[in-house]
Amino acid sequence: MGQLTILALSHDSMWDIEKDKQFGKNIVEAIQSRGNPNIPSRPHGVWGTQLGPQFHSNDTLLVSIENGVIVRLSIAEQIHLKDSLARFRKKQLKQAKSI
Repeated sequence: MGQLTILALSHDSMWDIEKDKQFGKNIVEAIQSRGNPNIPSRPHGVWGTQLGPQFHSNDTLLVSIENGVIVRLSIAEQIHLKDSLARFRKKQLKQAKSI
């Protein structure tokens, strides 16, 4: 697989997006014209859109949304979240087997 791009759309811009006949074309042009694809950006000419990092299909990107902005979790936060999720799943599996 090729690279993927995270795309966040503000619901406040839905009316503008619905009326914009060039929206798809503008998104494609914005993705193709990015200098560093791993830096989130707000491309000109695309209503309320923020383009996030591009990544390969075998990558994992964990984010939080803070005040309407997508923020990538730090490596330490991602490791903690992964470990916590593994413990949670293991606990649920034990509970399911005991029923």
